Amino acid sequence: TTTTTTTTTTTAAASTTSTATATSTATVTAIPTVPALAPAPAPVPYSEWAGIIANGTCSEEVLGQYAYSNISCTEDDEGMTHFMFPAGIYEMDEQLLVPPYTTITGATDPNNWDHPDQSPDYSLVTLFLATKGTDDFNANYCYASDMVNTRVGFVLSSNVTVERVAFQGLDTIRPSDNGALCGGGAFETKGCALNDCSNEVNNGGSDGMGSHNVLIKDVRLNDYYYTTDGPLIGQDVPGNTDGCAYYDGCCFCKPNGVRASQVGVFVPLTRDDEGTSEVVIENVVSRATQADGINLHGKVTNALVSNVWFESTGDDTFAVWGGDQNESAVVWQDSVAINPGILRPDWYGVCVATYGLYEVAFNNITCRTPTLTNPIPDPNNSNTPSRWRADTSAFVFYGSFWASYPTGNTISLNGWHFEDLDGNRYLSTDGTMDAPSVEWDGMMTWTTSVNGVVAPFYIPDADTTGSNMPHVVAYE
Repeated sequence: TTTTTTTTTTTAAASTTSTATATSTATVTAIPTVPALAPAPAPVPYSEWAGIIANGTCSEEVLGQYAYSNISCTEDDEGMTHFMFPAGIYEMDEQLLVPPYTTITGATDPNNWDHPDQSPDYSLVTLFLATKGTDDFNANYCYASDMVNTRVGFVLSSNVTVERVAFQGLDTIRPSDNGALCGGGAFETKGCALNDCSNEVNNGGSDGMGSHNVLIKDVRLNDYYYTTDGPLIGQDVPGNTDGCAYYDGCCFCKPNGVRASQVGVFVPLTRDDEGTSEVVIENVVSRATQADGINLHGKVTNALVSNVWFESTGDDTFAVWGGDQNESAVVWQDSVAINPGILRPDWYGVCVATYGLYEVAFNNITCRTPTLTNPIPDPNNSNTPSRWRADTSAFVFYGSFWASYPTGNTISLNGWHFEDLDGNRYLSTDGTMDAPSVEWDGMMTWTTSVNGVVAPFYIPDADTTGSNMPHVVAYE
């Protein structure tokens, strides 16, 4: 069957009232109407479906070989291959590299945007279900010689769309060697297996070069087991923080029992200077991740994150990690972050964090975060405000992890909702200005932007000074 696809352009810009505007332009591919498909046998083993995606064609030979999966396939005259999955469970036990010019479409949008925290009827959903995960703190996760067999999820090449699907990870801990985040996303673009590209291993067996023109839309993450695992979120695990105070002994070395991927969406550092561009992440819900929710790392340009809802991370919910790569033209809008860092309670994580960039706009971001009673201080920053790294403000602009904020950089905050977990607003008059108190007082931090607006952000003085200062403009 041959179908015709067309190309459209999506553009997002910061508020027109802003004097500093970041604009992201991403080109995505519109897909044809999806026919009704018979439900897949439940579950479909990985070996019975993954090969058809990896092959990247609709040849009769390939379709016949994977007929058990009930996947429909079309190709257009421009080389785009469109795989249509019916409702059903598709097992995964590897990190799968999706070839260029591929669209993967599931049976239905698994999200109810009137109630994003409401689980769907999974009998109607296309679910990719991990059948293995890590529960070992000492696992060789970042430094393994082969990411295909170490991690579980998708690695997206250029000109790839994934939409109307759900994914469920099986990790119940964040391995020690992933403490500085090397990956483990349900969805990743191509890049290095290590966060500094210091060895030759790439994710998903890819070439490590940046992906371009990628769309992730109408996706639900780590919700399939939520009814069972949700009550475990934030629960005390005896002995799990005994060594955090001095980095001596166990510091979240025991599984928390919450099955999830390490990250929801991860854009890694790449081997080429061009980096990753034209990425759109839209209408995505995540119920839990062991590390970050979404992290854009390295040289990322023209990226749009829009209308996403991410809960219960083990680190920052939304992160822009440009390092020294001058990440630019990034727009994050109409998005909700809830309970950051709770999978490693009291340790690390805020709603929005940056670690170096040139230009980003955060438009209409909602941050729902608790006021902590006894956060765990960073032993490497004793007797400074920077010792507190969890739930200190809505936005934190760090200078760590190779962060650079070069001359001319702009961070634009265009509207925000800063609330506790019950939806009660935090007010600047009830908070503390510029930095948390050295002795924790439970107050949120607010700072005056360069254009004179008091906003819920914090720049740790232990990390960022002088010419490396983030230039923050804010508009309520």
